[in-house]
Amino acid sequence: MAQQEGQCKNYDLCGIAARHETVSADKSAFICPECGGPLRAVLSGSGQPRRPLKWLGLIAAAGIAASGWAAFGPSLWAPQPADGDTNPPLLTETRLSSPGPTGPSLRPVGCSPAPLLMPGKRTLFQRVLTRPDAILTTNPGEPTGQALPPLLTFYVYQRRMVGGEGWVEVGPDAGCHTTGWIKEERTVAWKQQIVVTFDNPAGRNRVMLLKDAGDVSKIAALPQPGLELGRMIGAVQSGRPDPRVVAAEPENYLDFKRNFYLLPIVDFTETIVKGQRVHLLKVHSIAEESVPSSVPPLVKAAVVFVIDSTISMGKYIERTKEAVRQIYKHLSNSPGGHEIRFGLVAFRSDTRKHPIELEYVAKLFVDPNTDNSAAEFEAGIAQVRAASVPTERFDEDAYAGIMLALQSIDWSPYLARHIVLISDAGALDATDPLSKTGQSAKDVAAIARFRDIYLYTIHLKTPEGLTLQNHLKAAQQYQQLTESALTSGSLYYPVEHAEDVANFGPWIDCAVRGMTHTIRTVGEAPDPARRAAVELCPEGGTKVTQMRKDAELIGHALHLKYLGLTPAGQTPLSDFAGWIWDHDLERPVRPTVEIRVLLTKNQLSNLANGVRRILEAAKSGRTNSDQFHRSLVDFSSAMGHDAALAKPVEDLTIADLGILGEFVDDLPYKSVIMNISQEAWENMSDSEQDDHIRAIENKLERYGIYEADCTSWVDLANPQRDRSSGCDAVASDDGELVYPVPLDALP
Repeated sequence: MAQQEGQCKNYDLCGIAARHETVSADKSAFICPECGGPLRAVLSGSGQPRRPLKWLGLIAAAGIAASGWAAFGPSLWAPQPADGDTNPPLLTETRLSSPGPTGPSLRPVGCSPAPLLMPGKRTLFQRVLTRPDAILTTNPGEPTGQALPPLLTFYVYQRRMVGGEGWVEVGPDAGCHTTGWIKEERTVAWKQQIVVTFDNPAGRNRVMLLKDAGDVSKIAALPQPGLELGRMIGAVQSGRPDPRVVAAEPENYLDFKRNFYLLPIVDFTETIVKGQRVHLLKVHSIAEESVPSSVPPLVKAAVVFVIDSTISMGKYIERTKEAVRQIYKHLSNSPGGHEIRFGLVAFRSDTRKHPIELEYVAKLFVDPNTDNSAAEFEAGIAQVRAASVPTERFDEDAYAGIMLALQSIDWSPYLARHIVLISDAGALDATDPLSKTGQSAKDVAAIARFRDIYLYTIHLKTPEGLTLQNHLKAAQQYQQLTESALTSGSLYYPVEHAEDVANFGPWIDCAVRGMTHTIRTVGEAPDPARRAAVELCPEGGTKVTQMRKDAELIGHALHLKYLGLTPAGQTPLSDFAGWIWDHDLERPVRPTVEIRVLLTKNQLSNLANGVRRILEAAKSGRTNSDQFHRSLVDFSSAMGHDAALAKPVEDLTIADLGILGEFVDDLPYKSVIMNISQEAWENMSDSEQDDHIRAIENKLERYGIYEADCTSWVDLANPQRDRSSGCDAVASDDGELVYPVPLDALP
């Protein structure tokens, strides 16, 4: 077989990569012999360093210190001017302290010069990002050199003090190539990839960036914090300086998936607001001037119905189909109606006992991306009929229907994304052997949130469900499924006495009218008077009123998202820091930011492999509890983590074994899975062990979703690279691409 020399870039777990060894491998299976990851061919001239590319729209990164969080990201703030100033002052006093001296305790890598490892780490290298006015010099202490744009990423090779100032020798990667020296105060340390993104500001107070955490605590302690925040916003908008305010959150929502940005947290503390713990976060913001797009994308929306098509739902299916037909006809003939698409999924339950009569567990009848004409739409919807035989349980596989809609439909063309579940029964639990997905309501909801899809449930309370005492269970499931931070409630709408179709009809009409109304007004200038006068739904009780309020709030959120697609004006070069809060001070149940972890392709692959090993061990430990931890200890030892075995085996947790990579060790979150020890596993009941196994399986499934989500992978050397072409733009061997994984997806 033809051989080719190559290098492994899987620095997180692979010794060959950490030692920068060149190995020979078969061209037909060009993988690392140690970790199995892809190799990069070593060609003539490949020793040249990768040229740093300009970063646009990002801000400085910071790391997790011993007691804090860190991240990196862009300046999203509207700066608050000081008296007589047009730009806020540079807050250089917030510079992170040095990661610490290097020494013999750090394991050297197999090249010279070698990048410095982070203190206490074996595979994670020290990295920095440039701040404005950073200069690259040939030698430390030189006053002149090459001017660098903000937000270039560098690996650190040496640290030196010259004239009382710290300098760092840097290179573009960990490949033993240095490019020069940068004054340390013009960099920000990147110790870990935890990042913060803003939640949609609809329905909450805008966040202020304040100079002092004490000012945040004082505002939080007020009886009505929103009044003081409103005064601050008014001062910012009128140009009147407020000595407490550094900057204000943008009025519109910036979707980081479309306009990539991230914010760093360099410190944090906690306070109590109305009985709930709220984190106060110190962020550091650096950005450079960027030019907005000239024309925003067209407003597009998809509304997909997921309908229970079992035998008990016959008349409701017909009523839903008729409502969709009417709305489809109405919108097709209205201005902009061609920008709204409808889809239809039907679901039943396990088909093994009646494969011919039941036909399917879940089936896509109308794809919103292919209903190009009224005839095609009608042909698809006409195929949906109630089953001819009853299913095995009264509960049906509703989650299978929703997951089919989430995974089989391309949602990327749509700004507004809605799924409406209609059923007269509860959903098969993740524990039910008939469940096709093994997903819980919480699992399905997390996937929908990640894809920016709103989930609604219209629960038809029929006499049969009442007789079987199914209503309460179904309500609890669907409230959890449709929980919305935006509305501080759920998008769950029960229909009482649903045996009368006359009671059901207004609900479906209201749901569709509310969504389509807000979709149509997304791209229009806000007109509160006209919006308030619009009759979304016929007059009804409390629930109908709530549907109208939810529709208006979601419509406002979509409007802010639309406006945020094209930033208004150019963003000035900024370099400042201050304190924000992670939940609304007026309504602390409402989050203001979301925490994510940037994982490289290599790290996600390693994480998936480690979690898969845990899953295999857990399954084998169902019949032999000793085998659970023994197999994990053996795997840890094979990876060279024998140091963890200083503890007795029965006391070792999964975290102690170090099989998921060092990048997860310092993450600021509590993990049930990571804290499992042999003793804890043995003390679990069978059902508790099964719950853990399903949780691990669901996380693995989510990693597969992230891996396939090609348009969301980011090249940190060139974050503005066009990702619209999908997987063709993501090189399979580019292990340094990163993905913003939600914190709750980690094990």
